[in-house]
Amino acid sequence: MKKTFAFAAAALLAGSLAGMAQATTPVRNVHQQVVSYADLNLESEADAAILLSRIESAARKVCGYYLSPVPIELQSNLRTCAKEATARAVADVNAPLLTRREIVVLNIVE
Repeated sequence: MKKTFAFAAAALLAGSLAGMAQATTPVRNVHQQVVSYADLNLESEADAAILLSRIESAARKVCGYYLSPVPIELQSNLRTCAKEATARAVADVNAPLLTRREIVVLNIVE
């Protein structure tokens, strides 16, 4: 089993800003973040929680969530981008405890 994966998400912020500036060509900027979990046992609740935290952090980073100041109009888009990128990464890892932990977190947040 591969213990790292490349985490990629379209730069939603760049695309949204380009749209606000009424750009005529689409922005195709993609950011990546490699997340390693070679040090984790995904059959452990604690390690699944650690990996989910790493994935969420990488998702926020590739989606531009940490940029500041972010116009309020884009904040919802950034949150959506991070949630969708997290869901894709969790699905790619395909570990039952990680998937269950993500579902619990989403239910608490929503």
